Amino acid sequence: MEDIELATLVNASRDGDADAFAEIVRRFERMARATGYALLGDAHQAEDAAQDAFIDAYYALPQLREAAAFPGWFRRI
Repeated sequence: MEDIELATLVNASRDGDADAFAEIVRRFERMARATGYALLGDAHQAEDAAQDAFIDAYYALPQLREAAAFPGWFRRI
């Protein structure tokens, strides 16, 4: 799935494709944890925050207007 474009994965995730969302998580988990750590200063809390952010993102995907904008949109979550 590494060769699939992000927009394709986002659109598939919107349609309920769990494997597509798992690939999004794989691609962005490092960034999510790093952002959480920068804000919280604790690795365990950063991991929890990253998990929460991915859950929030999954449920908010229908609100994302441009699938290719996922990285910036996700950082705000």
